[in-house]
Amino acid sequence: MEASRNTNSALLSTLFLFLLLIISSSTSLNYHNTFFPTSLSHAHHEPEEPLTVPESDPNTMTLSLPLLHVDHLHPAKSSLSATEFLRLRLRRDILRAQAHKHLGGPAQLNSSVYSGFLQGSGEFFTHLWVGTPPQLAQFVIDTGSDLTWLQCAPCEVCYKQTDPVYDPAQSKSFNPVPCDSKLCHPVHCKDRSCQYGIEYGDDSFSKGKLATETLTFRTTRLARVTLGCGHINRGLFFGAGGLLGLGRGKLSLTTQKGHLFNRTFSYCLVSRYVSKGSSWLMFGNPAVPQKAVYTPMVKGRVRNMADIFYTVRLTGISVGGQAVELPEAAAEKEVIVDSGTAVTRLSQGMYKALRDAFKEGNKNLIPADSPMPDLFDTCYSMREGDSVTAVALQFEGGAFMELPLTNSLVPLDDEGTYCFAFAGDMDGPGILGNTQQQGFRVVFDLEGHRVGFAPDSCSNPT
Repeated sequence: MEASRNTNSALLSTLFLFLLLIISSSTSLNYHNTFFPTSLSHAHHEPEEPLTVPESDPNTMTLSLPLLHVDHLHPAKSSLSATEFLRLRLRRDILRAQAHKHLGGPAQLNSSVYSGFLQGSGEFFTHLWVGTPPQLAQFVIDTGSDLTWLQCAPCEVCYKQTDPVYDPAQSKSFNPVPCDSKLCHPVHCKDRSCQYGIEYGDDSFSKGKLATETLTFRTTRLARVTLGCGHINRGLFFGAGGLLGLGRGKLSLTTQKGHLFNRTFSYCLVSRYVSKGSSWLMFGNPAVPQKAVYTPMVKGRVRNMADIFYTVRLTGISVGGQAVELPEAAAEKEVIVDSGTAVTRLSQGMYKALRDAFKEGNKNLIPADSPMPDLFDTCYSMREGDSVTAVALQFEGGAFMELPLTNSLVPLDDEGTYCFAFAGDMDGPGILGNTQQQGFRVVFDLEGHRVGFAPDSCSNPT
């Protein structure tokens, strides 16, 4: 009997120790990740369900849309290789980031309406229906712009897009904004309608009439949305017909119609280097996950543009569980959460501290020459099974992002060259790029003036 009691006691002790090990391992941070190679040519994602002609549902207060990464729009018959296509996007990304450095005042545009700042053309796309009856159009989503616009017939100058160009003459709900509207200034009138002009950092632009129109999100119609109807357009929009402005400005969709979905939206961006899941955008209460951790929005240092961006404060960075010593100046730690920039940008001092810590923690990796030295200065020749120290970002208020390996090292070719997915030399606020946001649900709570982050596989938009 005593032997049986001792045996049971030993089994219980062993079971307790086993459970303790499970709990400890499940709640601890992963300070190292194991590398597995990826291919640029297999980085595409199909939306999980097809879009169909929608019907109106006025009681719906939740909107969800599948998103496509620009990689998906790279046609197989294109003369560009996957590597060349990637580098084209990253070149444009450099121009977008450089535009952040020159945000001293409003853009010098020939219009009273301008969108956000002089930036690049975006990375993620979705389909919407425009007008009555609805016409299908593909839009870039952009949290760094306010005005929504699309190419319109008749085109004086238009770039090539995937879907037919939207024709306002075929829509019963299209209405130009008149010159006496508070949105317009009489100097910027032509043919009794308000004119707009938007220029971007990569020399893309759109010019045309300001109007109101109906947008349909799958099953929900939003009437009288102010948008730009562009008759003169040029840009690297990779087939999209226009841009969906999700910034904080007065002309953004989130400001115009935010009251319909509690001024809250979120997106989940699946890693472009994994095959499961689908990126999506959601508006309304279900957009807020219970497990999200939040950081407050801050005013930012950008004169005259501070209310357009979702700016937060980065308070700490760790590499392999060790805190990186960062510059003391609080202003250097402001970052804009941006869906349209791929690579995170930091001030030179902050980036150098992070890069040096990453290199110190990964001496086991084989250094490689950078295929794009004007953007990446730290690259490696990666081998399957390599151990890589993890990077984590800490924000004001305790919000925390432990980055997966695919968010820290990105492939630049199919030969095994991977580069550290951060860059320096930002004079203004930094940028939290979409590469670092992948694998997270990012929540924008406009009512609470906060941004939230929650790890998410992006498998289900609920």
